[in-house]
Amino acid sequence: MDNLTRDEQVVVNFEDQQAIGKSQGLLAGYLGTLAVDCKLFPINFSKWSEPLGIPRSRFEECFSNLLKPKFHFKISEGIAKLYCKLSLAKKWSQHRIKLWNEFYDPCMSRQAIIDNVSVGIDRDQWASFIQYRFLPSTMEMCRRNKEVRKKQTILHIGGSKPISRKRHEIFLQIGRKISRGEIYIATHKKKDGSFVTDEARNIAEQIELLMTQNEKDESGPSTNDAIGKVFGEEHSGRVRCLGMGATPTNTFRGANHLGQFANSSISMSSTNYSQADFKRLESKFDGTLTALKAYFLSKEGRIPAELTSIFDHGAQANDVENEIITPATGRASSSGGSNENCEDIV
Repeated sequence: MDNLTRDEQVVVNFEDQQAIGKSQGLLAGYLGTLAVDCKLFPINFSKWSEPLGIPRSRFEECFSNLLKPKFHFKISEGIAKLYCKLSLAKKWSQHRIKLWNEFYDPCMSRQAIIDNVSVGIDRDQWASFIQYRFLPSTMEMCRRNKEVRKKQTILHIGGSKPISRKRHEIFLQIGRKISRGEIYIATHKKKDGSFVTDEARNIAEQIELLMTQNEKDESGPSTNDAIGKVFGEEHSGRVRCLGMGATPTNTFRGANHLGQFANSSISMSSTNYSQADFKRLESKFDGTLTALKAYFLSKEGRIPAELTSIFDHGAQANDVENEIITPATGRASSSGGSNENCEDIV
């Protein structure tokens, strides 16, 4: 990356608002070097996001001065920014955990650990970081995280390759987009055909059964909808088998997070209206029409010809029963395979 000339950029392709292809690896590696630079992103902040975290201005300067000159993002700047910010936040957090694991010694005093400052880190910044790690609230949070981590019994074999790249590689092989159930199988089945655990095999068998049933019954729920029931309720900060940036709130339309998987792998905006909401809107609309009609009749004694169709439409709407109106919901566009050969340095 450092050998690129001022006229060269790495082209980064996106699909479902996630970077794909070999260029994703270059971007991830470069973001990793930035995330561990304590001059760019100090480690003594308690978290990444504001108000207690790293100022937004630091990321904005990094994106404008270091990322945009080296990378050409084949997607809107807003989505590219969000992707880079999420990746930096994750790598910055992992860097702080790594530092603590390397330098913490239960046999050493707090001051001794502070004096053993890591190379390349400002002493005051290091001291502030160590003080934060020794806070009772921080230590309790770490204890809870360890307990939660122990409950994860099913490991995957995807390695460090992100799900977005794995999904795109499979798409290039078979020529169609795959469900997150198929991603689950691909990242939990070994080369010899066996699964990492019996529990993973049981889940995969349920997924395969649902996929077969949905292929036979075209009127039934989509494969992704059905697979959501196999996985169960998702954690508030992620959705399994969808990759970085996917959360229940930006992925699912339904309140229960089950059986409502959108066609796009990540839908960054989702709108859900119940029938009761439309009833309320309809009632307000009818009331407005009635008041407006009374006004014209009292003032002019008649309804203007150009407004007759509006009032007629309102009357007809009241006669329609059992009609369910479904609002159009914004969906993230997918680049499909059209840019699969665009990875290059230009």
